[in-house]
Amino acid sequence: ALLSGNYVTTIGAPHHRSHYIENLPEGHGSLPEALADAGYFTVNVSNGDIRWGASGKTDLNFANDTHSTKSLAKGSDPHIFQHIHDFTFVGPAASPSCDPATMFMGGAWTNRLPGQPFFAYLNIETGKKHGFGTGTTWANANGVAVDPADVTIPPYLEDSADWRDWIAQSLNAVSCTDFVVGKFLEGLDLGGEADNTIVILASDHGRATMRHKQWLYETGIHVPMIIRWPGNVAAGSVETNLTSIIDIATTCISAGDAVRPPMMEGMDLLNDDLSLRTQVLASRDGVDGIFDRSRTVIGQRFKYIRHFYPELPFINGNYANSVLDPRSMVDSTTLTPEQSYFLGTKVAEEFYDLSTDPFEVVNLASNATYAAELE
Repeated sequence: ALLSGNYVTTIGAPHHRSHYIENLPEGHGSLPEALADAGYFTVNVSNGDIRWGASGKTDLNFANDTHSTKSLAKGSDPHIFQHIHDFTFVGPAASPSCDPATMFMGGAWTNRLPGQPFFAYLNIETGKKHGFGTGTTWANANGVAVDPADVTIPPYLEDSADWRDWIAQSLNAVSCTDFVVGKFLEGLDLGGEADNTIVILASDHGRATMRHKQWLYETGIHVPMIIRWPGNVAAGSVETNLTSIIDIATTCISAGDAVRPPMMEGMDLLNDDLSLRTQVLASRDGVDGIFDRSRTVIGQRFKYIRHFYPELPFINGNYANSVLDPRSMVDSTTLTPEQSYFLGTKVAEEFYDLSTDPFEVVNLASNATYAAELE
């Protein structure tokens, strides 16, 4: 979705960590290749320790990686980038330092022609689940660690020490990610590129637990995005219209004056009239060897989810059991209906008023008052 500018169902690559297509369908294309055709230097940026900085991972679900010059991570398809750049990681685990002077200079960057525009892709791993522990170590060392007693517990989770600690660690990882992003911005500045470079920072999904990663609730698909472009995007401005991760490719191609693939679905966040968009879509399909199918339509206020296989339990598949297991909730006998909901089977339809129910715990699908909105 990110690099094709399309919904994954459109291009036929919806399943998590799958490889059903070798190439994008006719009329579609990838962001790095479109910019390369326009004369851009394209590079996948990576460093040796995936807990800090960038892993070089792409996880495209498309592209034949037999032409890859280097295998960066399981499931990666880096060959759609012209170059792979490794920057220097130095420093102890408690206070890592990604050397900014090596991020956008030296190494693969020596292949960049003088004055050639560039597109750099950095997959930051710090905020992912495997970065929670190291992120917390960093946060403790820098005096910004979150006290588990201070976190807000959403209504669908049991208020337990385990969940409080888990949420606090995830927030510590976010703080550490902010540190890493600052290093990248410092690297751009050292390279003399800060003022003429668009920086787009976005997350790919929610936390690695139930109702988050792999699920269509807002906790799994409503992600943060920040765009920085000095002189072109006003600092502190907020876009209130509906936007999608598929818009990033279209936006970059437009800003780079490249040729947009004719079937690309995303909108240009900086030039298109986003008020014309009344809804965005999201999908859930296969997870591990489990076939599932759910779809959602999200408007400014209401959200509809359709489960095509409601007889399947929410938690299924090896990946879900090992990573998304609710753990402390499983053996509890004092759960509220909101907390036990995800431990059972699905209903066919879910309908939520996001303006009054941001955690999506009051299903209005059978509420006659909202029949017109549901339809």
